[in-house]
Amino acid sequence: MILQNILRQSFSAAAKQKFLVLFGAPGVGKGTYAKMLRKDLGLNHISTGDEIRKILTGKVSATFDRNLLEKVNSIVKSGGLVDDDIVLSIIKEKIKEPESSKGVILDGFPRTKGQLEKYDKLFPIHVVLNITLKDDILLEKLMGRRTCKGCGQSFNICNIQR
Repeated sequence: MILQNILRQSFSAAAKQKFLVLFGAPGVGKGTYAKMLRKDLGLNHISTGDEIRKILTGKVSATFDRNLLEKVNSIVKSGGLVDDDIVLSIIKEKIKEPESSKGVILDGFPRTKGQLEKYDKLFPIHVVLNITLKDDILLEKLMGRRTCKGCGQSFNICNIQR
């Protein structure tokens, strides 16, 4: 609740689209916080990893750039890594969607210096949150990640509420 109030106050009223960037190690909880903030602030949650997985399974909006879909599919299926330009193109596509009209929560993006430099030339950054966790708890959380074979839902068997 306190975080949401701080974020509401931090966003400039003049900016049409708000940009909130979440940083942190894998498994620290960026996605979990993003889901809560999305609900509370009405911003779209964009995780580039999730978006690439959606592209690979064909679960993207009908307006998504078809050339970009083909490029990502080709790169990933050949075992390559999606480069900074393509990641930025994915962000550009997601920002154009109606659910991003109020703003976006960028989960783990920008991830590289190159992505930051390209992003910085195109979009504002209104708020940056760096989420941290003690190394031993982070490792325990990473080792506790599971995915249901039936529905594909991810969950964690680790309990850090101690």
